[in-house]
Amino acid sequence: AKAAGAELSKRGAGGSQDKGAWAVLMTAALGYSALDSGEMPFGNSGVRVLFDDLNDLGAIYADPSHDPFLDKAEFDFKLRFGLDPVQFTVPMGGVLARIVTQYAGALALYAVDLDSSPSDVDLSKGILHLADDSRTFGIDLSTVF
Repeated sequence: AKAAGAELSKRGAGGSQDKGAWAVLMTAALGYSALDSGEMPFGNSGVRVLFDDLNDLGAIYADPSHDPFLDKAEFDFKLRFGLDPVQFTVPMGGVLARIVTQYAGALALYAVDLDSSPSDVDLSKGILHLADDSRTFGIDLSTVF
């Protein structure tokens, strides 16, 4: 949630900067973004975009001949907790899943409503776009909302 732009104090999650509080905030925001009517404090786009993008990513993995790049290419993260950096490696498919989740979380935290998105952009399609061949995809990281 923090990576998606949230501030805990704005949504009433307390002043804790604890990692668990951020996870709870993003989970709640995505859950409430499933509402279609009434009070929608987190818009109605986050969870829909999350499922659309993860379906696209899943379709690529479902193809037995998918490019092994997603399985074998790895991305190194270096995080600082205290004084010593912690490094861990995540397969590229995992990195894409995290990007998708953060984007969906940002839509929920900014309370983006699908009905009020710019006319030339279909936010419901998310950031992953699977081509007709179900083997090629693009990533749109523009900041439209």
